[in-house]
Amino acid sequence: MLAGSATLLGAFGSSAFSAERKTYLATRDIFVGGGLYVPDAREPSRRLATIAIVDIGKRQIDRFAMDFFAHGFALKRGAWGIAATFQKIGPGAAEIDIVSGKVLRTITPEKDRLFYGHGAYSLDGRLLYSTERDEKRKTGLIAIRDAGTLAYLGEFPTYGDHPHDCHLIDDGATMVVTNGGGAMGEGSPASLTYIDVASNQLLEKFIPSNPRINTGHVAVLAARQAVVVSAPARGLPDKNLGGVSVMLGQKQLTTMTQPQSVVESMTGEALSVAVSATRKVFGVTHPAGGMVTFWSTQDGRHLKTLTLPQARGIEVTLDEKYFAISYGNQANLALVSTENFMPTSEELSQTFLTGSHILNWHRRWREIA
Repeated sequence: MLAGSATLLGAFGSSAFSAERKTYLATRDIFVGGGLYVPDAREPSRRLATIAIVDIGKRQIDRFAMDFFAHGFALKRGAWGIAATFQKIGPGAAEIDIVSGKVLRTITPEKDRLFYGHGAYSLDGRLLYSTERDEKRKTGLIAIRDAGTLAYLGEFPTYGDHPHDCHLIDDGATMVVTNGGGAMGEGSPASLTYIDVASNQLLEKFIPSNPRINTGHVAVLAARQAVVVSAPARGLPDKNLGGVSVMLGQKQLTTMTQPQSVVESMTGEALSVAVSATRKVFGVTHPAGGMVTFWSTQDGRHLKTLTLPQARGIEVTLDEKYFAISYGNQANLALVSTENFMPTSEELSQTFLTGSHILNWHRRWREIA
């Protein structure tokens, strides 16, 4: 939670990237994320939500107000700067314009539904999918909306409960979903599901080898391999261990147990994950553990642990030379080498990036384009 002041708010006003800056935007690392902050330390209970847009190279921070704490983001193919963002377990969702820095439209859940943090646009940009839960029926679902009108079109099951992250793969034919699962010994277990979008049928379902964790966020790799990061299973205290699970060349979701000293330091949730395909490594943030762990995507081997207090969002730069990591109570943004995992001297503080994720706008734009 970033504690601000009148001076701080004046320094980083509610502006957006100007039109003339678009000429270089596509070649620069622009990080976007949700923020929740205290504008006046004398009123700690008063908290405001924002979307922060950070150019670490230019050391520029732009932001605009939100009426909910944004969690995950989905970029819309064919619409420069347009994204959907969702609240984690709540009624908040919106279509935003990153270029102009404003909310375009509010997305409203159906009756008895809550958004669960993430979504994805179809490859043609006509449909918007989101992870939701029917609180009355206590079941997870993928909601389908017309991306143009935001009209609710239907849904299909996630084949689990408390869904969270979702990604389209196989040229949009398959939806990958993490289902956090019910409480220990109750309801369905945590799982990673692969669903055929056309038929809405379950293709594959994987349960982590450690039953005491949920499935939170997933990085989908080639050939249906995956990395999943987890918090303690629902109902367990936050002081319990989270975990990192991999599916690398095998049809099972294996939770890391080594190195023991690293695994036993994963207090609370393993929060955000980012992959450098070029370096064949991935990084995971552990806020309560005060660290970031780095692993090989080839064999799951642990490579290094970096001490970093309250590490939250993690992304990869366009050239894949660095991980960008948000951390600390002043919402710092650091660059860490993807080769030796050491921080560089290039760092920015008071970015307002206090959410679970940071999105490298142009890296993700290149992926969908």
